[in-house]
Order: sequence, then structure tokens, then C-alpha cells
Amino acid sequence: MKKRFKCQFKVIFTVSFFLISMVSVGLYQYHTELDELDAACTRKLQSVAYVARYVVGDGFHDRVAIDKNISNAEDMENILALSNLAEDLEVKYIYTMIVDQNDTLRFTSSSATKNELSTGKKVTHFFDIYAPYPKMLAALKNDHIVYDLDNDTDAWGSYRSIFIPCTTKNGVRYIIGVDIDNLSMKEHLQKTVLIEIGKFIFLFLTLLPLLIVYRNYFYKVNHRLRLMVDKATQKLTYMNGHLESLVEEKSAQVLKQALVDPLTELPNRIQLQQDLNMKGLKAIALINLDNFKEINNFFGIPSGDKILREVAQLIQGFGFKAYRLNGDEFVLLKKISEREDIDENDFNIILENIQQKEFGVGLEKINVNVTTGIAIGEYDLLREADIAMHLAKRRQQRVMVYKQEYEKEQESKRYLETSQEIRKALGSSRIVCYYQPIVNPNNGKKEKYESLARMILEDGTIVPPREFLEVAHKTRLYSEITKEIVYQACTDFKDRSEEFSINLSAKDILSSDIVDFIQKTILETGTANRVVFEILESEGIENYSQVSHFITIMKKHGAKIAIDDFGSGYSSFENILKLNIDYLKIDGSLIKNIDHDERQSVIVHTIIEFAHKIGIKTIAEFVATEEIAKKVQELGIDYSQGYYYGQAEPLSMYI
Repeated sequence: MKKRFKCQFKVIFTVSFFLISMVSVGLYQYHTELDELDAACTRKLQSVAYVARYVVGDGFHDRVAIDKNISNAEDMENILALSNLAEDLEVKYIYTMIVDQNDTLRFTSSSATKNELSTGKKVTHFFDIYAPYPKMLAALKNDHIVYDLDNDTDAWGSYRSIFIPCTTKNGVRYIIGVDIDNLSMKEHLQKTVLIEIGKFIFLFLTLLPLLIVYRNYFYKVNHRLRLMVDKATQKLTYMNGHLESLVEEKSAQVLKQALVDPLTELPNRIQLQQDLNMKGLKAIALINLDNFKEINNFFGIPSGDKILREVAQLIQGFGFKAYRLNGDEFVLLKKISEREDIDENDFNIILENIQQKEFGVGLEKINVNVTTGIAIGEYDLLREADIAMHLAKRRQQRVMVYKQEYEKEQESKRYLETSQEIRKALGSSRIVCYYQPIVNPNNGKKEKYESLARMILEDGTIVPPREFLEVAHKTRLYSEITKEIVYQACTDFKDRSEEFSINLSAKDILSSDIVDFIQKTILETGTANRVVFEILESEGIENYSQVSHFITIMKKHGAKIAIDDFGSGYSSFENILKLNIDYLKIDGSLIKNIDHDERQSVIVHTIIEFAHKIGIKTIAEFVATEEIAKKVQELGIDYSQGYYYGQAEPLSMYI
């Protein structure tokens, strides 16, 4: 009897010990996974904040310190950029803040969720006030990273956060904040552990009768259960490590996209600006491929891209760091100790390599000439090299080194020569209209045309508007050019059925003489119901009352209104809502890389959806390739314009 009781006691003791051990293991596993989750969250917050600094960072806050009137458009661009970054890196919010003179925390930029963007609720805008928060202030005051892992709650919810203090080269202090919602992750972990414990308990109760009879078998089952716990632990550990790997990989991809030119894989303008901020003497050469636009027009964009990639390979490996600045311009940079350490001869071998290289384009072999401007110093080198390069073009020299006297010489000479050419051109009817087709992408039909000014020199050279309108703006000649373009365009289209558009500046809209001339011309030619006036979004929208008055007058006659270059300047959705417009022309800077830049695709899609919801049609500019044409059509664009459909030509070319 005593022996039997002793045996039963051993079984009960064994079972109880197992049960207690199982519960302890479950609790230990739960807290271990929580600790690992906390560590993973902290690392993720740091990685995201590091990447965010390249999107909205030092340069932006230096400008904020000088002029706090950041435009609504730029604010919206920052919101969309940070929102896309937050979605890519799987965090809830990314934002930057400063403390104003009254020790008040204010947002300088912030992301928003898709729901917030679509409803407009809880979207944080530039210089919005945030309630005093000691942890944020501590980060700014003590210059230390502050981790907020207490799940503090505010108007946007309960999150874990990090606040990283930053100081620009001009001494402007701000913080980068990142929020992550790990409550759901904790609940998932807790649920997983509880499910495992439930499985163990169910299995234990199922095997209890057998354990009492077969104690040895009980130990085998116990061993198997422990193996299951180890397997579950390994699985959770693997998932945690995989999550960290994905975050690091995504961060590296975003950083590369921000700093590398996708076509040539050289560092881009952003990386160049960062490197130019290095202290000490530097020498740079700005290399421009002469007449590269003609190569693109004659041989096509893909052939031009091939040449750019080959030039990028040629200029590397000579002791200089190479960059692609934009379209047909490259930059070489070298840090030096003294000015005498370098001169233009140091660049000649590189330039000779480019000019002697025969580039294969189909069955053709062509050479490319270059013009180079060199600047040596510490600050503002890119602007100085640009001045030297343009002066070299004018003097028909291959290389020029910047000198301070070139500044005034370049500006005054260009102003005087261009003013004289404009005056002569107006007097001999050599300011003319060229027209670029605007196409319905669904059927390929040319349904509209944009009127574009051209100046024809006495030798027959055709000068685009960017090379003479800036000078004209500073003289009384500008209003005469506007009148000439309005008259020619209306006369050319008075017997046609298509719509045609004319670009107007804020200066035109504010001139009662110009407005009266426009009214008279569109009524006399009978084109009032087919003309579209394009207002430059970057210079006209802020004069809201004058623009609104002009639109009212033109609408009364049946004319239509378009906002040009939308997305390049202020991009104020609020002002667009106030104005009675018919078209939004999306700026080419957002369109030209849309076939391989997902962030720009998201921005364009947002603009199109916004426009369609308020009854405005959209036009994509800079549609240069079939891939871009297909992409904007997929996004729902109403009309497309660009070299893929046709460049600006005299109207007779389209008859």
C-alpha cells in the first residue's frame, strides 16, 4: 500500500513539475520575444530616420531658417515624398520639427497615411504647432538621440518613436522623428505564444491518462514537446532576423535611388551638392556635350542614352570623382591643397578621350564635341563653372577657367546682344509661332496644339524661348512679344477646328493693355471658344485675385484656362480648387522618368486623381518615349504632349 502510494506520488509530482515547467517556458519565451521585438523596433527606427534625412534634410531647414514662407506646393511635395517613404519602409509616420523663437514645437514636414491624404483629415502641414513634448525638447536641448518606447498617445494614436537631433552646416537645429505602430506586432506575438501554450495544455490533458500508467512514455512526450518549443523559437528568431534584413535592404535601395543617376549609375546632383559642402579647396570641371539635343532628335532618345552611358565610363578613373548633373552635363570633382595643384591641362586628357571617341549609333559612327568650364575654390563652384562654360561656348573655346570678372561680362554682354536681336526680330516679323501637338493617348489623334514662341535670327538660326524671353521680361519688348504671339496664333487657327493654347505670364495678366488686346483679338478672329490660356503655375498662382479676375473675363468670352508646369513650383492644391480652370498640365520633371521611378509615378497618379475628382482634365508634358506614353495612359491621363508625338513645328507641317 505504501509502495503504491509512493508510486502515485511520484507520478503526480512528475506531472506537476512538468506543468509548472511548461508554463514557465511559455512565459520565458514570451518575454524573450518581446525583448527581441523591442530591439528590432529600435534598429528599424534608426534606419528609417537616417534615410529620411536625405529626403527632407539640412538644405531645406537652412532655407526655412532664412524664409519661413515655404509654399503649399513644396509642403505637399514633402508630404507625398515622406508618405511614400513611410509606406516603403513600413512605418507609421516620418516628420521633422524645429523650435521657434517662442520655444514652440512646429512641424516643418510630415508624412500622412493614405486615408489621411484622401480625406484631408489629420494631415500635418508646414509650421503646424505640436503640443509641448519633453522628450522632443530633450533631444534638441541635449543633442542626444531620444527613444520613446512607452507607447505614448497623441491625436494620431499610440506609437513607439525615435527623435534624432540634427544640425545643418549653418547651425540650424531640428529633429527627425519616426513613429512605428508595434502594438499589433505585440498582440500577434502574444497570440502566437498563447496558442502554443494552449496546444501544450491540450496535448498534456490528452496524454494525462497515459502518463499516469506509462511514466516512461510521459518523459518521451515531454522531450518531444520541448523540441516543438525549440522549433517555434527558431522560427520566431528567423522571422525577426528576416524582418531586419528587409528593412536594411529597403533602406539601402532608397538611399541609392536618392544619390545615384539611374541611367549612368554615376553619383547625381544631390550627391554632388553634398560633396561640394566639404571643407577645403576643390576643383571642378563642368562638361557639356555640344549640340546633344540634335543627337537625340536625329538618332532618337535610346541612342542618346547609350552615348551618355559611354561618356560616363570614359570620364572615370583619372583621379577625379565623376557625376552626372543632368541631361547632357557631367561634373568632375577633386579635392586639392592649393590652387597651383591643378589647372586646365589636368582635364585635357579626359576631354581628348571624349572628343576622339567614335560613338556607334546604329550603322553610323559619330564624334561628340565638349565645352568645359572649370572653377577652383571652396564655395559656389557649380555656378562659377557654369559661367565659365557658357562664356567658353560664346567665345568658341573648348575650356575656360572661371575668373570673377566673367560674371559681369557674361550678364551684360548677353543682355545687350539679346535685346538687340529681339528688337530686330520684332521689326522684321521674325518672332514666330511654332506649334506642338497635344494628343489623345487613347486614339493617337492630335486634338490640340500649344503655341510656342521662336525667334529667327538673320542667319536663319531658330532660337527657343528660354534663350530670349528672360531678357525680354526685363524690357518693354516682352509685351510686344506677347501681342505678336497672341495675334499669330489666333490668326493661324481662325479657320481651324482644333483648340490651341497660348502661354501667359503674371506680367501679361497684370497688364490691362495686354488683357484688352487679347479680348479684342480673340473676338475679331472668332477663336474665343477654342483658345486655352496657359498660366505658369510657378509665377502666377500666388497673385490669386488678379488671376481670378483674368479668368472670369476670359471665361465670359468662352475661353478655357490651363495651369502650366503643375508640380514644378508652388503646386497648391488649395489654390487650384479656388480657380475655375479646365486643364492641369503636369510638369515634365515629374513625367520624364515616370516609367522607372515609382515615387514620381505615385505623385503623378495623385495629381490625376485630384484633378478628375474636381472635373479638371490633365495633360502630361515631356512624353518622349513609348514607355512613358504607355505609363501615363495607364495612370489615366487625358492628353499627352512631347517628342514622342511631335516637336514644335510651323503649323503648315501639321496640315
